[in-house]
Amino acid sequence: MTEAPHRGFALATGEAAQPRERGRHRRRSPISRVTLEHGRRLTSFSLIGFAVFALGICFQALLVRLLHLPAVTAYVIQVVLSVQANFMANLRWTWSDRNAPFWRSCVRYNVKRAAGSLLSLALYPLLIKLGMNYLIANGVLVVLLTPANYILGHWWTFSA
Repeated sequence: MTEAPHRGFALATGEAAQPRERGRHRRRSPISRVTLEHGRRLTSFSLIGFAVFALGICFQALLVRLLHLPAVTAYVIQVVLSVQANFMANLRWTWSDRNAPFWRSCVRYNVKRAAGSLLSLALYPLLIKLGMNYLIANGVLVVLLTPANYILGHWWTFSA
């Protein structure tokens, strides 16, 4: 005869009684775990990134449309300015609680972003050659490189 379940244990039908998890039916996704651990930083990082990206896109469009610079040249100019603006804002707000030395962080940030920029500069002309709009190509590259940028920023660039 089977016994009724008691206090979160499985039925005693010859199988080993296993405690059941209460109030939790599935595991958290990796994204929700990261959000819980890094929520404030991710929010700050994302807001800064979005603001600098939006200003960079406007600046790039201005360079292309008003000054008639080629799209790739305008892209390079806006990337250089955006990288420095991102560094200063992230040092000031995202990782302000860390005692990361300014110049070491600045060098690391620029090394990290130089590597990402080289990758972007290799892919950007390819995306344009494939027919993608120059501003959309910029956005695609930002989305693709953002996770690596945050991870390296958190564990290397702004480490204490």
